[in-house]
Amino acid sequence: MLTHLTPQANDKRKVPLASSLPAIPLWEAYLDLNRYAWSTPCPIIRANDKMFCHSVLSVRPWKLFGFDKFTMYTRAKLRQLIRNYLPDPEAQFKLTRDRITSRMADGGRIDQFMSAGIRIGTGLKDKVNKTGECISGMTFHLIPGKYTKDNEPKIDVQVFFRVSEITMRLLGDFMFIDYIIRKVLEPIGYMKHLNVVMLYLTSYYALVPEFPFWERMYPWALEEVDMKNDTFTEHHWKRMLSIIKTGINPKSGTPTNYIAFQKKKRRVDALAKVPSLYTRDREGNPSLRPCYENYEGPLEP
Repeated sequence: MLTHLTPQANDKRKVPLASSLPAIPLWEAYLDLNRYAWSTPCPIIRANDKMFCHSVLSVRPWKLFGFDKFTMYTRAKLRQLIRNYLPDPEAQFKLTRDRITSRMADGGRIDQFMSAGIRIGTGLKDKVNKTGECISGMTFHLIPGKYTKDNEPKIDVQVFFRVSEITMRLLGDFMFIDYIIRKVLEPIGYMKHLNVVMLYLTSYYALVPEFPFWERMYPWALEEVDMKNDTFTEHHWKRMLSIIKTGINPKSGTPTNYIAFQKKKRRVDALAKVPSLYTRDREGNPSLRPCYENYEGPLEP
């Protein structure tokens, strides 16, 4: 379940505790997060960004979907994330596994509460002019079976984000998180006990030039944007979307020479033949397109 803690004008609702939230599949949590951000005026803006604060994604089951079809992330991207975030990855995985197994009873049984963390950060951003890694921490929390409803041990994973761009980069982060979870739990046979993955987003932003990618995933995205009352003006929306979709500067009528926009246009065009990530039923309720239900995506670097 997605809980938004960003203060909004005249919003008196109480926010439930994260531990009490029902969990939803990853595709649904991602859908809710993006629909909320793209359709909600936000008091905090930076250039082309809408900035939000404090949301929680409570995910069960943890299962990847066809994200790399849209972001065009590859195994090379996973290797980059591992290199930038994990100091000596195999040693970190082994240390986390050893921390867990050293506290297990005979037969590998979880019989006590414990949390084991994995170090995130290679020192590349240990500078005053940097504000730290975008993913700032990750923990594995073990719950003995005697304290669960079905008498089976559970493992809850918590991931803490300092900041995240939610439409494109967050999908790469999902791939990275999935890799860590499997590397820690699979060798000790505990993937079957993975219960819920809690994603704590301290702050996150929706970047307007990324909107066409979201529209490829969720074709009804533009219908949900109230341009006349949004944080960004209708003129700004139309100008930015026109540049990304056509590659033409609407003011001068000439092709944009901004390389980043040229690359985005090529990538958006390349997605024209890819089935959207989401579909809708007759009542207009969105769901994951069936062809992605069993899609895992790249798993190894």
